[in-house]
Amino acid sequence: MKTITSVILNLPVLAAPTLDEADPKLKLWARHSDTDGGVVENVIGYQPGEKPQRTLVLIKPENFRFPTGRPGNMIDFFSRTGLFIVAVKVHRMSVAQAVEFYGPVRETLRTKLKDVVAAKARGAIEKELGIKIKPEQEKQLGDVLGATFGDNQFENIVRFMSGRAPSECSPAEMNQPGSEKCIALVYEGVEAVRKIRDVLGPTDPSKAPPGSIRREFGQTIMVNAAHASDSEENARRSSAAPTQLKAEHPSVRGSFCLHWHRKKRRCTALSGYSWLILSTNRPP
Repeated sequence: MKTITSVILNLPVLAAPTLDEADPKLKLWARHSDTDGGVVENVIGYQPGEKPQRTLVLIKPENFRFPTGRPGNMIDFFSRTGLFIVAVKVHRMSVAQAVEFYGPVRETLRTKLKDVVAAKARGAIEKELGIKIKPEQEKQLGDVLGATFGDNQFENIVRFMSGRAPSECSPAEMNQPGSEKCIALVYEGVEAVRKIRDVLGPTDPSKAPPGSIRREFGQTIMVNAAHASDSEENARRSSAAPTQLKAEHPSVRGSFCLHWHRKKRRCTALSGYSWLILSTNRPP
């Protein structure tokens, strides 16, 4: 049976100790980064009857706006799950990718926030105009303004993740890499979706339990440290955008780089953020 261990080394930076050592490592990385890479496949052994899952984690842009150890600390939190990282990359999400990635949320925002926007509108009207709003009128305000408010919130989410909202872009700019940076990781293991969500905590950081990532690092419902898939189906769908970076932008050197050392029987993966070492006892 195959065995495997994964180790993240020297987060958040892997630095060569001398210029002489840096040069060959950079050349090796540049040679392979546009041709190799992606998600590590078929190297993790499981017991009979175990059903592995994969799930996507995005460490969100607010963690990269000033020098900080937060991204590495969050990866440390996720390591409590005992899951394996099978892909990792620094990613700049385009506006088009953000629209696709958060697409399922859009209709929810348009319909589920009616009561919220109705209450806010009622309060503003009563305060500014001194008019008493009846319950049926408040409901009408929600029906009229709910979709518009939801669309505005969706634009804010896309802007937060990519740097620009769809309404601020020409069609030609929609697919360009965004100005905001995140880290995309794919975790694999038994019950991966549940385990990652348990460590992450609920969407609202104020409702997250002590010791969870969102309680420790989150601020608001949107600025909540990280994203994680809430089901296997969503994990498969949402993993598509970040893991296609190499194919869409082949000149980006932050793409995942994979190199197999047959004699040492280990796989060394280099990204723009960290080294991932995967050791296995499978035959060379």
